[in-house]
Amino acid sequence: MPKITDKMLRFCEEYVATLNAKESAIAAGYAKASAADHGWKLLKRPDVAAEVARLQAECRERMEISTDAVVLELARLAFSDVTDVIKFGPFPTENGKIQVRNLNDALAGAHIELKDASENLAKNVTAAIAEISMGPHGLKVKMHPKEGAIDKLGRHLGVFVDHKVDDPRALHDVEEIKRRLILKMKGRGNE
Repeated sequence: MPKITDKMLRFCEEYVATLNAKESAIAAGYAKASAADHGWKLLKRPDVAAEVARLQAECRERMEISTDAVVLELARLAFSDVTDVIKFGPFPTENGKIQVRNLNDALAGAHIELKDASENLAKNVTAAIAEISMGPHGLKVKMHPKEGAIDKLGRHLGVFVDHKVDDPRALHDVEEIKRRLILKMKGRGNE
C-alpha cells in the first residue's frame, strides 16, 4: 500500500471536522465527480483510518470530552420530560371529568406555564430544551428530539443487541428502554 500523502492527510483533517467523506475529499482536492468514491476508499485504508482516529483523539483531549460525558448528554436528551419544564392545568371539567373536545378547547381552558425559576431546573432538564417562546396560542416549549438520542445511547450501550425480548412491544415502550439503559449503565446487563 502506498504511503499516506499530504492530500490524504488533508482529507483526514477535513473528515474529522465534517464527518462527511465526499465533502472532505472535495476539500482535500479530489475531483467532485469521484469525491464520494475517493472518500469511501480512503476511509477503508488502515493508515487513513488510524490517522482519523488519532486526530479525533487529539480533538477529544483538547476539548476535554470523554465518552462518559457524551453518553451522559445523550441520556439527558433521551430521558427528558416536558413536565420537568412546564406545569399544566387546570383543564376544563364537567361533572369532575376533564372535557377536551379538541386541542383548541384544551389550550383555551388550560393553564400552561414554565416552572418557577426558583425550582432550579436541573442540568439534565435544561439540556433537553431546544426552544422556549411565545406562540400564537401562548407559551411554546420545544424539547430536543428524543428518538435519535435513545437510538445512539442504546447502540452505544448495546441495549438493542444480544438480549431476549419476551414481548416485542416492550421495545416500543420508552419506560422499558429507559429501564434497560439504566441497568446497562449500572453494569447489570440483561436483567
